[in-house]
Amino acid sequence: MPEFKSLSKRLLVWQILLSVTSLTAMCVVVYQFLALQLDAKQSTVVRQNLAIIEHLVAEADQLGSTAELVHKLTDLLSVKTDIGISIQAAQGGIVFNKERSFEANSLLKSERFDIPTNRWGAVSVDLSLDISSDRKLKEQFAWLLIALSVLGSMLIASAGYWISRSGLRPLRQLTQQIQGLSITDLHARLDASVQPQEIQGLVTQFNSLLVRLQHSYEQMEHFNANVAHELKNPIANLITSHELALRSQGMTETHSDFLASNLEELLRISGIVNDMLFLSRADSGILARTQWVESIASLAQSVADYYDASAENADVSIVVVGDVQAKVDAGLFKRALSNLLSNAIRYADKQSTIQINIQKTTKASDWASVSIINSGTPICAADLDKVFERFFRSNTARENSHNHHGLGLAIVSAIAKMHGGLAYARSQERFVEIGFEWPSNVS
Repeated sequence: MPEFKSLSKRLLVWQILLSVTSLTAMCVVVYQFLALQLDAKQSTVVRQNLAIIEHLVAEADQLGSTAELVHKLTDLLSVKTDIGISIQAAQGGIVFNKERSFEANSLLKSERFDIPTNRWGAVSVDLSLDISSDRKLKEQFAWLLIALSVLGSMLIASAGYWISRSGLRPLRQLTQQIQGLSITDLHARLDASVQPQEIQGLVTQFNSLLVRLQHSYEQMEHFNANVAHELKNPIANLITSHELALRSQGMTETHSDFLASNLEELLRISGIVNDMLFLSRADSGILARTQWVESIASLAQSVADYYDASAENADVSIVVVGDVQAKVDAGLFKRALSNLLSNAIRYADKQSTIQINIQKTTKASDWASVSIINSGTPICAADLDKVFERFFRSNTARENSHNHHGLGLAIVSAIAKMHGGLAYARSQERFVEIGFEWPSNVS
């Protein structure tokens, strides 16, 4: 028997096999019972007719009249049309012979017995019983049992499918609950109260695992935040000292270039530390301080204007399409859009247009979205869900600069979360769309 990974299919197959086997066995038993009853009936009919013939032969023997025997046997056969009788004397003479002209395909059951007489000596009686009607009845009954077996198996299979689907509904509900879990909601737990007793133990163990994961994640976040906070002041001091050293007199060009290179790396490290501190605060559940903005497009245009020089150097153009009114934290919104736009400029094709798309979403009537659409290096489908992870780069083709530490899109996702929304990424052929959506009336 093939091994199915689906429990519902496995249960259904076993139910079908059991139903077919059980119904077949029951039908065989019923058919055999009918066959035995018909055989018993046939034997009874034969015995009854033999008893009548024996009585008639004995009576005719006492009277000494062969004609009387023939007359009575003829009358008997006129009533019983399904039998044939032949009586032969011991000397070889035929006392009575009335064989039926049964059909060619008729099924006969024949019996022979001897009757002692004074007149004819021991006579042999051949009795033939037509049992074709019984055979036809058995055939019809067999087909009926086969039809009932098939129909019963189909009904049981249908009922079994429904039962298995209903029985496995708690597992599907559990799967939906698990699918709803995400790193953005570490406090969520599976509801064991709606699960049957057999699954509650599994749910309890899974919730215990979630508790341990939550503690581990919180410890890691606290560690990252503490490390970033502790590094902030020493890095700031190093930056200040390098800036002062570069302004001092009497430094050789070699030393100046060396200090400038170190200062550039320190500024990059400072940016990483500040971004990690921002992400830690966002993960702690801080919400954006939103205000009503009459035109989101105006905020987007101000960010686009800031990147005019970068876009010109990259030989691309920027256009803002659409507009909505929404509540946003303008500073955070510009930061998220800035990260998206700088990312798009970095990877867009030469002489292409980068589109900042602003619109109402189909998710809900009060939701808005902003996204950056550009043609350029595509993102493979396996990486679309990972682009918002920290320090993630989709592939080597997109890793074209060591100056970008891989936290930009993670910050976009954090800002979306602070607005009660979520970030998304799509890629089709050479078009890449990355953005976020949020409830436009969030307070």
